[in-house]
Amino acid sequence: MKKVVFALCTLVVFFSCSKDDQSGESNNVSYGTFTDTRDGHVYKTVKIGNQTWMAENLAYIYQSDNSESSLDPCFYVYNYSGTDLEIAKSKSNYLTYGVLYNYVAAQRVVPDGWHLPTISEWNTVANSLGGIEVAGGKMKTTLGWTSPNLKATNSSGFSALPGGVLFFPTSQGIGVQAEWWSSSSSSTPDYMISKYLLYDNEGLMNSNHPTKHGLSVRCVKD
Repeated sequence: MKKVVFALCTLVVFFSCSKDDQSGESNNVSYGTFTDTRDGHVYKTVKIGNQTWMAENLAYIYQSDNSESSLDPCFYVYNYSGTDLEIAKSKSNYLTYGVLYNYVAAQRVVPDGWHLPTISEWNTVANSLGGIEVAGGKMKTTLGWTSPNLKATNSSGFSALPGGVLFFPTSQGIGVQAEWWSSSSSSTPDYMISKYLLYDNEGLMNSNHPTKHGLSVRCVKD
């Protein structure tokens, strides 16, 4: 039977406000929009340097086999363990943070005209914001993060929210951490390089994750 693969996770911090409420934008960023024709979802987009990024986490979900194989696509919405797609999409965590994807799913859900960024493309956006040591502050929303939310201005318009990470069998990081897949392989087999932001750091940092973990996805325009 076809079903959506979700995981039940315990939240450390729970925010019920919307993405717009959490942006805390006091800048003059000009946003565009992109409509995903697969489900009608409208995303904000923003140009940073010479790149155009989605200014929200990807939120596309489709029906998938409920398999234990690490090669199957899996989608996760915090605090929801069922398989009803419409209920999942009504949850506050879905509406605020989008979906956490294992790496197989992350590769498959990117819409036409966009792609999963390489680590080089992540570094390019960081460099356009002054370097990896300070870029994170310019990418984080000023609201929605645990204090001190160091140096957060969202002056880039990237509007990063702390959607956390799904490990197995636990999760962590809601309110304090945002993390996204890159399309670049780690030197460790079955691991990929990711980029992450923290509430108490202004940098945009590297990590490595097993492909079975659940991370957010940001897309960059082809």
